[in-house]
Amino acid sequence: MTSLTKEERNKVSKRNWYLRNKEEILANRDKSPEAKALKAQYDKARRELKGDQLREYDKERSSLPNRKAEKRNWARKRKMTVKQATPNWLSELDELFIKEIYSLAVLRSKALGIDYHVDHIIPLHGKNVCGLHVPSNLQLLPASENLRKRHLYD
Repeated sequence: MTSLTKEERNKVSKRNWYLRNKEEILANRDKSPEAKALKAQYDKARRELKGDQLREYDKERSSLPNRKAEKRNWARKRKMTVKQATPNWLSELDELFIKEIYSLAVLRSKALGIDYHVDHIIPLHGKNVCGLHVPSNLQLLPASENLRKRHLYD
């Protein structure tokens, strides 16, 4: 039997402590409402102070080669998700309706000056349920509402 080095014993000891206290550690990870409110207040003040700098920083970051690759990969995955969620029994009229709702989103965005998204009422990749890419599952929402909704289904 080989004896453990001091570092190995320390590592085993820390792991055992974590396993004994895992529930308490995980429970404490959730921030209190007060801490969340303070963080939101800090973020808002920071955006007001350094808004232009932060936008410029985001612009520079988005043009990095790895970011471009990530965006392309995300777009490819999204396209495949929509393709898989589109049933083969969809009629030409349904396909036309889908194209029209996406066109309407662009027109509303330009006319009202507010970004509009085409939202899937039942998300294509939900936690408990997955919807189809069909006209009856689509709705127009302001972008802010759609981003807040994320992939949740109530």
